[in-house]
Amino acid sequence: MLLTYQYKLNPNSQQVVALETWGELLRRHWNYALGERLDWLRRTRSQIDRCSLVCEPIGEIPDKNRYPLLIWKSSKF
Repeated sequence: MLLTYQYKLNPNSQQVVALETWGELLRRHWNYALGERLDWLRRTRSQIDRCSLVCEPIGEIPDKNRYPLLIWKSSKF
């Protein structure tokens, strides 16, 4: 039973350079995004059994002026 197709590439020297360049760019992009995610987790992680009484990261707070307007608009429909 065939589940996937496999292709063998035989690139010439120009294509090898292009593939290696794209592979390097994609690897760097992936590692940067992974670092951003791990950094966010480190910044927002807190202990399970306690919360800080001084401050806790809660994210961005919406404007107080827009909030009632959004409720009013959504209740009309």
